[in-house]
Formats: sequence, structure tokens, C-alpha cells
Amino acid sequence: MDDRGYLLKIGSQEYELLMTMKATKEITKNFGNLEKMGEEIQKLENLEEVFDKIIGLVFLLVNQSVERYNFVNKENPKSFVTQEELELFMTIDNLFECFTAISKSMNKGAVRKIKSAEDPKKALAE
Repeated sequence: MDDRGYLLKIGSQEYELLMTMKATKEITKNFGNLEKMGEEIQKLENLEEVFDKIIGLVFLLVNQSVERYNFVNKENPKSFVTQEELELFMTIDNLFECFTAISKSMNKGAVRKIKSAEDPKKALAE
């Protein structure tokens, strides 16, 4: 698992959700920006639309980890997860967990690792 991934269990299967730049661009295209995503989903009045949005996000993030794996392991690729698979194994109980997993994977994907220099003047000169 990637150190920026988040494991989510749906049915008996564990899926890694991974926030990549590609996923960020797709979410931004659909929602305007990452902060608006949660607000937009909460504003939806039609439950089917809420389910579709959350399943779509899980689908996107799960397949980012598969795509990254396949890029590195061309000789032994994994199968992509389908939305139908997710819908078959996901339950209403999973819904809140999925939304939490999406948020956590987004937070992990946005973490910046900053190293401080011992001498700040040297860091500015480099």
C-alpha cells in the first residue's frame, strides 16, 4: 500500500483509495474544488444522486491505486474495479465509512512533507 493510500473494506474485500493529481483534477472538474465536494454532496436531496456521487468517488480513488500499480508492474497488472462491483458489495452501512475514507485519502494525498534547514539562511541561498 502507498503511504498516502487509505484502506477501505467493502464486503470481504479491502480496497486502497489513493488521491493522486489525476484524481484531484477529476474531482475539481466535477465539483469546482475539493472543499466544495462535501458541501455539494450534502446539498443533494435525491438519495440516489448521493449514492452515485459517493460510489463514483470511491471508484475513482480505488482505481488510482490500481492504475499506479499497473504503471509500475506492467508484466503483472491488476484488474480495475468496476462501479457495478462496488455497488454489489457496498451496503448502506458502508456509506458513512466510504465518505470518511474519501476524506481521509484526500487528506493523506494533500500532506506536504517539509524539511527545515538547520541554518535558514543556507536554505534560502540553495
